[in-house]
Amino acid sequence: LKSRGKDTRFVVPNWMAQPDNTTIGYEVKNWTAMGSVGLEPEILTKVSEHPGQFLVAYGLALQGLGAAVMQHDLNPKRRSWGTLLSKKKTERMWGVDIGSTGVKAVELTADSDGNIEIVDCLIIPHDSPLYRINDGDQVVECVTATMEQFVEHAEAKKPRVAVGFPGRLGLARFFDLPPIKSKKKKLADAVSFEVRAKIPMPLEDAVFDYHAFAPVGNGFVELRPIAAVAARKDHLEQWVAPVLQTGCDIALVQCDGFALYNAFYREFLSQDDDGSAIAIVDVGGDATNLIVGTRKDVWMRSILYGSKRFDESLARQLPVTVDQGTELRTD
Repeated sequence: LKSRGKDTRFVVPNWMAQPDNTTIGYEVKNWTAMGSVGLEPEILTKVSEHPGQFLVAYGLALQGLGAAVMQHDLNPKRRSWGTLLSKKKTERMWGVDIGSTGVKAVELTADSDGNIEIVDCLIIPHDSPLYRINDGDQVVECVTATMEQFVEHAEAKKPRVAVGFPGRLGLARFFDLPPIKSKKKKLADAVSFEVRAKIPMPLEDAVFDYHAFAPVGNGFVELRPIAAVAARKDHLEQWVAPVLQTGCDIALVQCDGFALYNAFYREFLSQDDDGSAIAIVDVGGDATNLIVGTRKDVWMRSILYGSKRFDESLARQLPVTVDQGTELRTD
């Protein structure tokens, strides 16, 4: 613990010994907090009490402020209202990560010099984990009740929010294109052609967006990495329905894996980059996101194996219920 100095991004519990070597052969760190933005002592205390749980919401809020590298927007209303509304300049933004067990939210502010500070954060658990509810309408009711508590805490008539969308409900695709130096529309047309071939759904029934990285190559052969993400419109509309019903103003909708990459990019890749890839493993309630990224490229996959599987395994092997298994795991 002493060797870590004052870096608040990594916190090891007092009972946990850091291994000299890991089973996978690479160094593994427990990324728990933010270090590149301002945090008041009381905010740092909240973050420390819930290590790692605010990072997706943090990445969402960064994008809402225009301080993120990836700018995907899956807002189902974006296509009809245009992109100008989603790009509206703001100095205050909530990032809202709607998970299977609750809502994690982070509020960021930015001054005229671009300095960013976390001014508020909170976790509100759902009345019941979403993976235990089989009816879609009941899921909306459950999330709406949680979001009503968030709006009450935000103390704003229409809090402006950047909303996370679960990667397990979307499709991320990664491919390379030759550099297109002409109009931006031609790049969009080329991406649309590739997406039609790689995503097993009609684009008329989906919302998709992409991020184009800078071309990479040896000077003779250059390729431009593309990270595209798509989701069904009906899934998106159902996901954002509780947010709209509670009166929030949606700035954007971003896949949670890319939101985490945005947070990671600001914390670790925005200053120095030795070219090596870094993997991020985010274990949620019903899925695990695996993101591998550098400053020049990214890859992501959502795996349908989350903490509920561990809880169910404990319940099978020990004389405990699933809820008691959850308490054993978290304690």
